[in-house]
Amino acid sequence: HNATLSIANDDSNENPYNFNIVGQGVGPEPEIQITSNGNEILDGDNTPSPLDGTDYGIITEGVTTTKTYFINNIGTLDLNLTSPDPYIIITGPDAGLFELTVDPETPVPAGGVTFFNITYIPTGPGIHTATVQIASNDVDEAIFDFVIQGESLGQRPEIAVVGGNIPIENNDTTPNSFDGTDFGNVVVGAPKTKTFTISNTGLADLDLTGIPQPVLLAGPDAA
Repeated sequence: HNATLSIANDDSNENPYNFNIVGQGVGPEPEIQITSNGNEILDGDNTPSPLDGTDYGIITEGVTTTKTYFINNIGTLDLNLTSPDPYIIITGPDAGLFELTVDPETPVPAGGVTFFNITYIPTGPGIHTATVQIASNDVDEAIFDFVIQGESLGQRPEIAVVGGNIPIENNDTTPNSFDGTDFGNVVVGAPKTKTFTISNTGLADLDLTGIPQPVLLAGPDAA
């Protein structure tokens, strides 16, 4: 709001003495804030990051991953989500690979919070992106949007090895008796045998490619 202050006086060249004044009235209003992983996501953010949950990382086709986003109302009036239910709209070239699995509640009272979940469900290899849109009665962010991204490696094999029903990690350097990697004390001339099971937990055939045989022994005492 603007006004002019005028002071009448008998100064010969500054009568009246004038200057403008201004003020801004702020009424109660909602204010949307989106967070994930404890970090704020800014309106218009188009740089997905794992820090704020907008980058879903790299996964194998057939695997899904879900992120949770919080809608905080840091204003002083109820925040109303105004899109027809569902209140979260997912658009963009790969929108079909991201599914809203939990819809937020509305209205969000002043100082309150609600949340929603989006699940990444890739059906092929590649980097996939989409835009999340949230319509509300926020005065200056009526359409809050941000970009999400995930990468799928497609269908591929995944090797797993167990001994004694205990998984053996790749590059394990600490033999133990539980997973059969420690053969213990063996009398010379009385061989001891251990069985290790190779499983394929992936979605494509696992080919054992070792030459001249699939499983090779190496090291100072391989013989």
